[in-house]
Amino acid sequence: MLTIPDYKISKFYGTNTNIKDIKTLKAGYSPDSLNWITGGAEGDHIELRRGYKLLGQTKEDGTGEISGLGVALRYDGVEIPFFSHDRKLKYYDEATDDIIEISSDILPVTADGESVWFEPYQNLAGSFMFCGSPNSGIYKIPTANPGDAVDQKVNNYRFNVFHIGRGRSFAGQRNGVIAGNKDDTGLYLSYIDKSLLSSYTQVTNETFGTGDGSTKIFTHTVVAITEETNKGRTIMYPSIYGPISASVNISAITKANQAKITASGHGLAEGDFIIIASAGGMTEINNIIATVTEVIDSSNVLISIDSTSFTTYTSGGTITKIERFVDDRVGGLVSNLGGTGTVNYATGVIDLTFHTAPVSASNNIKCSYYHETSTKEGILDFSGSSNGQGKVFRQDDCGKFMAIFNLNTIEYCFHELKTYQLTVSLDDTSSTNLPYRNIGINSKDSACQTPEGILFADLARPNEPKFRILEEREGTNSTTIVPTPISDDLDLTPFDFEKCVAFRWGNYRIFAIQEKKNGQANTYNSVMWIQDVTSKAWFKLDYYASKLAEYNGMLIAGDSVSNNVYVLFSGYDEDGDIIDNYWTSSELNLDTENSKSCRRMVIDGLIQKDQKLEIYIETDGGLFSLVQTIDGAGTYVDTGINTYIGANTIGSKVIGGGASEDTAHPFTADFKINQNRFNYIRVKIKAIGVGYASVNGILFKDIRDKGQRNLNVRTI
Repeated sequence: MLTIPDYKISKFYGTNTNIKDIKTLKAGYSPDSLNWITGGAEGDHIELRRGYKLLGQTKEDGTGEISGLGVALRYDGVEIPFFSHDRKLKYYDEATDDIIEISSDILPVTADGESVWFEPYQNLAGSFMFCGSPNSGIYKIPTANPGDAVDQKVNNYRFNVFHIGRGRSFAGQRNGVIAGNKDDTGLYLSYIDKSLLSSYTQVTNETFGTGDGSTKIFTHTVVAITEETNKGRTIMYPSIYGPISASVNISAITKANQAKITASGHGLAEGDFIIIASAGGMTEINNIIATVTEVIDSSNVLISIDSTSFTTYTSGGTITKIERFVDDRVGGLVSNLGGTGTVNYATGVIDLTFHTAPVSASNNIKCSYYHETSTKEGILDFSGSSNGQGKVFRQDDCGKFMAIFNLNTIEYCFHELKTYQLTVSLDDTSSTNLPYRNIGINSKDSACQTPEGILFADLARPNEPKFRILEEREGTNSTTIVPTPISDDLDLTPFDFEKCVAFRWGNYRIFAIQEKKNGQANTYNSVMWIQDVTSKAWFKLDYYASKLAEYNGMLIAGDSVSNNVYVLFSGYDEDGDIIDNYWTSSELNLDTENSKSCRRMVIDGLIQKDQKLEIYIETDGGLFSLVQTIDGAGTYVDTGINTYIGANTIGSKVIGGGASEDTAHPFTADFKINQNRFNYIRVKIKAIGVGYASVNGILFKDIRDKGQRNLNVRTI
């Protein structure tokens, strides 16, 4: 018998389900695997996927699904996840590590359980999360006050598809309450948002309260919010001041770069905040808050007001020392003297605690602020105008409008059967609205924006589903946008895409879809197909996800069978259960077509002590049989070497300057398999414990050539 050289699999290519004859499948491919990830830029190993953990501490019982999920960014950089289920809007509070409901069953009965969109947005008015659905209208939630949602009262402009980009909103699948305003195919554009603070309405010196010389705590609700006819407003840039010393009479004010105030016995110090009132002649200086920049003497100070162009002072007026509160844009108010306060941009409630009690005087505490109504020449105004804002673009020949994304200043409008290209000039004076290609999606979440282009599940031909990416491709003379197929390795016909979710997280392209069993699709997303962008390897995981988002670098998923949100790729178990898994090789001939035997195998990789790997062998289409169990506590594991495998939760951002890294130990297991006279051999790997495990190489040793290939016996 001829001894054949050792045969090793040291490079892995992911899963290939499109090649049906697995004898022709390249070694390193798997025709069938679950929850094993092909890792490394060059596919140098496979590893068991991580588990998942609940976001927050309170787990919701019962069935259902998360109907919407999104993450907004507060002005101070804090990320806040929002989600929905049934009639509820909720958010995750990092301070309490738990979930908080916004109001109680805030969504109307008609919107119970329907898909909810979430769109974060920042402008001069603040940082917000907008959300809505076809039967709920649109809600505006300040990220600084996530527990309060402001109903925007847009009953005739309710949408199923909504996207904010380039300073405006793009919306589709309109469901207005007035007859004739249901529109599944048109694309709606809002006004372009305001870019200047002067474009917003300002309220000055609104009465906030009255000081008595001893009270320090005050509460006030601004008038702009309480006005019944102006629901939907939010406030911005509140500024409040109160006098903390008696007013002193003014006898002179100069016209200068820094105005000089003459007021005998003023009692002011450099850095004090002051306000001037009732000055004659130079009325421009009244009611302006200024800072004392220099104390000349007991009767004269310089202040931070340029009065050069003001009218000449004639007589009268007072100067008063004040404590002033300014907005930190994240719901806090801080004074120049150390007083504190809070503002709710949604309800207009302002609470203050002065450092120094305001002195007694009638209505002497004043508040100034701006306010925004998003439905009035803002991103929720779809009413139209003379300059083209609020325009509707007709795209009626390609099924329901599903999604819109921007590439190179062009808006790509995805429908069920076709995609349009929309170009709109920055000033809205010109536009084009043209068909692009016969590519389409059948759910609003089955496409997403990525750094490389638009990732989507193409269902324009339902019997030929494809995963594609709409990307730039350089030609001989120009750069074009083309829908590149990326799923040639996959047979996607055993899956349903009614609830498909496409997402890009780190180096992974992700599609959460429904698996078919016995030809019948699950009613919920039950698997994920994930592609590594670098290696192009595909692998299948059984995470259940109705929605996906990224939060502090982590991948979070709205559960497709419960009302909970989970952090994926976290830990090594699933609520205490072992992760279901297996990896199988193709049928390997060990580089010879002849019949052969193989006596030994060597498998190396990394493992944690509580993990175990079962190794199975199958030959020539028979059944898999167990040949070895690799124990994380075995003698072939080098426990003296700790190899870092990253954080317990993959993708989590390091907060506070430190990180805990998990480790595993290298192993090399050499064992007998004693397989006699076969043509093809397959390997199956299954983890049966809790902990990390990876495989770097599979080596077949002691291979003997048995001569002529065995032939199938046929009876005629």
